[in-house]
Amino acid sequence: MDLQPQTVQQCTPTLQPVRDALRQQELSEERVEEIVQEVTELLVQATVQLSLMKGQKMLLASDERQHIGQRIEHFLNFTFGSITAANVRRQQRQEGLGGLDPFSLVFCGLSYKCKDIENMKQDHFDFLIDYIPSFVQRNGLSIHLSRPDISGKVMGHAHRESVNPALSQAFFTSYLDATYKHRKPNAASNALSAVADNLNTVRQKRR
Repeated sequence: MDLQPQTVQQCTPTLQPVRDALRQQELSEERVEEIVQEVTELLVQATVQLSLMKGQKMLLASDERQHIGQRIEHFLNFTFGSITAANVRRQQRQEGLGGLDPFSLVFCGLSYKCKDIENMKQDHFDFLIDYIPSFVQRNGLSIHLSRPDISGKVMGHAHRESVNPALSQAFFTSYLDATYKHRKPNAASNALSAVADNLNTVRQKRR
């Protein structure tokens, strides 16, 4: 549930006593350390939240559809594409992203550029991975992430080479299954069904 305007107004002034206490040097060293920790955690949460809110705005803006497709292509390549052994950070990020449900992963790609994810501080990344599924669910974004312009871009990567074929195939299969739940039968759905059949064929050949 979103905070009501009066609730937000009530939250903001509570920081002023802390500012005053710090300025007057009324707090112990231990309490200051606690405040630093609390503010640091709040900053991480607020920073991630702001990025996801901007991603939601982009998703719902019809004039952003071409830009969305480009971001999806780059992000899926970042998540499942091959990397050099020396790029440990990207490998770690791939592992974290690979654990997301399909809609959360796609939405992550709309909210962040690849370089943002790769250069993100670890505490921000950890919070993002933990929080983004609930953001997608709470705001009902799954149906928007099932749109033909998005699903077409996603499934266009289904047959590309992957650093982890099992993980990428699991993602595309899960995305396809989840997308069907939000789509009525039409030509686009039939096209996705054909992609699903091809995925199954490729999977069987690799066994």
